[in-house]
Amino acid sequence: MTDKNKSKIHEIDTSAEHDALWAFERMLEIMPDDRSALEAAIFAGQAAGEREKALVYRLRLVDILLEEGDESSLKEHVAALREDPDPRASEWIEKYDLGSSSKKTAQAEEAAEAPLQEKAAAPIYTETKNIAEEIDLAWKLLENEEITREEYAEMVRNLTEMLASEDGGTVTALHSLEASNHRKLEQILSFLSQSSRTPYISLSSFTIRPEMASILPDDFITNRGAIAFDTIGRELMIAILNPFSRSLRTDVKNVSGAHCHFYLTRASEFDDAHQRLRTSASQS
Repeated sequence: MTDKNKSKIHEIDTSAEHDALWAFERMLEIMPDDRSALEAAIFAGQAAGEREKALVYRLRLVDILLEEGDESSLKEHVAALREDPDPRASEWIEKYDLGSSSKKTAQAEEAAEAPLQEKAAAPIYTETKNIAEEIDLAWKLLENEEITREEYAEMVRNLTEMLASEDGGTVTALHSLEASNHRKLEQILSFLSQSSRTPYISLSSFTIRPEMASILPDDFITNRGAIAFDTIGRELMIAILNPFSRSLRTDVKNVSGAHCHFYLTRASEFDDAHQRLRTSASQS
């Protein structure tokens, strides 16, 4: 991004980010341990300059991740706390390092006593919705002047409402944009495709075979916004809705166990393809 564009973004006030933070705080009052809401509140707090609140939510989240044993998701938050000068962050890291050292010692002792046997490690991936990455995508659009500050605030509100709803649908920034009939949707899709180097593809032109349903779990498709729709030899063609998410690509590869080619698609075509996949799988 040019220095001129960066300057414009820095001049933008943080009212939209404060609105987003407020929305996630209301959500956390109802669901205090919701991981997606906590991650989103951390991101919104940092964007709004509310570092105190961002730290409080991060400390809450890392305790939840520790309890669930999700080391993969925990890693980035531990790294952030190590860089945070706040004494509360330092205190948490000290306890974490002490606990990790004790855990490694116990694991080493167990390994020494256990009989030698080979066991394939299960792939580690996140199956829950990751609204923080969707807000990050919306912020990229704002930074690059693809959307206005008001549209960014609206997208955050829409994402919050979609996450809180009980319809169980896929929650992405592209769903929010398409639902609002955004006037620059085609331009935004082009920007996302080019800037992420992810080819755009229309899923409506593909007949999705029933066997595609066995590649990614249905909950994973819904929550993460990724679907296998065809193959190239033994390699998979995967449609995604957040081309900037590196964790999504990694998780898709881990779950499928195959080499994958990723493509960007429309939210409506994604939902239609998902429904067609469910129908064809149930009839096979």
